[in-house]
Parts: sequence; C-alpha cells; structure tokens
Amino acid sequence: MLENNENRHNGENKEKEYAPSEHTENKKTPKIRNTENIKKYLISIGKVSWRFVKGYLVIIKEWFTGKRSTRTDRLAMALCLIFAVSVWLFVMSNNDTGFEKELAGVTVNIEGVHALGSDNMAVLNGYDQTVKVTLAGKRAEIGSLTADDLYMYVDVSQIKDAGQYTLQVMLDLPKNSTLVSIEPSHISLDVDANAVKRVDVDIKLQYSHESSYSISKHPNYDSVIISGPASVLDTVKYAAASFDVGKIDKSITLVGELALYDNYGVKISNPYVTCSQSEVSVDIKVTTTKTVPVRIQFANGISQPYRTTLTPSSITLRGDPNLLNNIQELVVYTVKEGEIDVGSPVMVNVRTFDLPDGVSVVDNQGVSVYIERLY
Repeated sequence: MLENNENRHNGENKEKEYAPSEHTENKKTPKIRNTENIKKYLISIGKVSWRFVKGYLVIIKEWFTGKRSTRTDRLAMALCLIFAVSVWLFVMSNNDTGFEKELAGVTVNIEGVHALGSDNMAVLNGYDQTVKVTLAGKRAEIGSLTADDLYMYVDVSQIKDAGQYTLQVMLDLPKNSTLVSIEPSHISLDVDANAVKRVDVDIKLQYSHESSYSISKHPNYDSVIISGPASVLDTVKYAAASFDVGKIDKSITLVGELALYDNYGVKISNPYVTCSQSEVSVDIKVTTTKTVPVRIQFANGISQPYRTTLTPSSITLRGDPNLLNNIQELVVYTVKEGEIDVGSPVMVNVRTFDLPDGVSVVDNQGVSVYIERLY
C-alpha cells in the first residue's frame, strides 16, 4: 500500500513537472481536440460506408448465386447492367469536346488560276501536294470525317509576276469543329508565263491481225492547240490517244481521250495545260486483197451467138475482209439487146466498177472487153 501510494505520488509529481502552463493549455488544446474529433468522424463514416457497400456486395452475390433470384432475374439484371454501362460509355465518349481527329493525305486545291490567266500566266506545279490536318470537337460530329470531306486550298489570284511562291494553306472548317494544326501550313509552287503551241496527234494502237490484213488509222483531226505554262509546253512533243483492241478482223471506229507526251514518250500530266480537243475519234481500217474473175452479162440473158474476150480475165480488189467475202466475181459490162451487129465488134475499156463502199480495185486496174456477134 505504501509502495502504491508512493508511486502515485511520484506520478502526480511528474504530471506537474511536465504539465504545460495555463497559457499554453488554453492555446493548443482546442486544436488537438478538433483534429481528434475529425478523425473519429471520418472513421465512423468509413465504417458506415463499408457496412453499406458490404451489404450490397452480399445482395449482388446472392443474386448471382440464386439465393435471391431466379435464372431469368439474373439474366435480366446482367443485360440491364451491360446496357447501362454501354449507354454511359457512349454518352461520355460523344460528349467529349476534346476529341481530336487526325486526317492525312488531304489534297490542297489551287484557287485563283483564272485570275492568273487574265495576266497571261499559269501555275507550273504544286497541284498534287497534300497536308495532314488535326481537328478538335465532339467525337459524334467529327469522328466520321475523312480526307475527302475537307477542302484545303491556296489562293494565287493576287500573284502578278512569274516566279516561286510560298503560300499559306487555308481550310474550309467543317461544322462544329476547331482547327488544331495543319502540317505543313505552307506549300510552294511556281508561276510561269502562259504560252500556246500546236502539236500533232498520234494514235497508239495495240492489236493483232491476220498476216494478209493491212491496218490503217484515220483520226478525225491531225493536230491540236495546247496552252499553259511555257516551260511545260516546251517539253510537249505530241498529243496521242491509246487503244488496246486485241485481235482485229474488221474495220472499227474508236473514241479515246487525248494525252500529251514528251520526246521520250513519257506522259505529261499538268492540270494547268489545256488542249483544244479533249478526245479524238479514229477510224481503224482493216483491209485485205482478193482476186476475182471478171465477166460480162447480156441484158436479154442470151449469150449466144457472141464471142467475148476480157483482158485481164481477173482483177484484184482491196477492202474490208467481210465485204470481200461476199464477192465471188465481178460483172464489168452489160451488153444491151441490138447493141452489136454482125461484123462490127465492140471494144470497151472499163475502169469504173459497181463495188460496195469500202472496196476498190488495186492500182486502179481496168478491164478491156472485146465483143463480137458471130451471126
């Protein structure tokens, strides 16, 4: 007992020894108490929240294990949950105004070319340049945009002299979008003096045919006038249309687009070079030769009593193979009734023949006809 009292006494002395002054206690004690109260409050809220969440977890577990629901109920709940999450994700993604869309390979158009033409100038290059564009907006409104939906351009209408220019790329901004960047933001192009030139028209034809056939090409015009940048026109040698028709066995007519070529047969592509004709029509004539016998005929159908001699006895024709197939002989003269008397023979030189269109006599060959009545 004495020992306990002594210890208690010593403890009281220690408390007095380390007890703060009245001034200090009045200053710090409320702050400490407030901190402890907040901690207790947060701990109590945490315990209540945990019991609340734990209760829901138990309910969800019992739903899915079948203690509180049927299989149909669980399936319906799962579908509702999936639907709710999907709707939430869709709404969140489509309402995000910070969505960015990057579009590469957007073609830059050149505007104001007609204004250059009035000053006798033309764009030399720069028509095939592309840029990369980044737009910002709602996913639902710009997410489906493609490079073809954007119109990019540079304006050359204010250029007054030939030379090289660096121009800013402009954009017709799609609805409900903002521009983030254009890379590159400027493009370079050359402007040259305009010129005019006449060039020949050629027909490039790929085909096969019988060895006895001859092929000839007849375009509806032999030359065209082109205009554009002088430095480009200097490289143009001719205009041509190309055809691949396979095997040819008859005459045909083709229509094709004209293109420009240099001395080496390389196609020249420049949208600022214009041509007086955009296409050409060409008749492909297929011909062959055929030798047929010649004869005369009598108006009354009676060939007696006459003696006739034809020199030569056959003639060579040239024409379309299909037409020549229908010609087996050639009647060169018709003897009218009473035309020839006995003892008065007739000599006729025939150089004009009744032939189908597209068939002619080779080398304008003629036929001499001798007719004599015997009695």
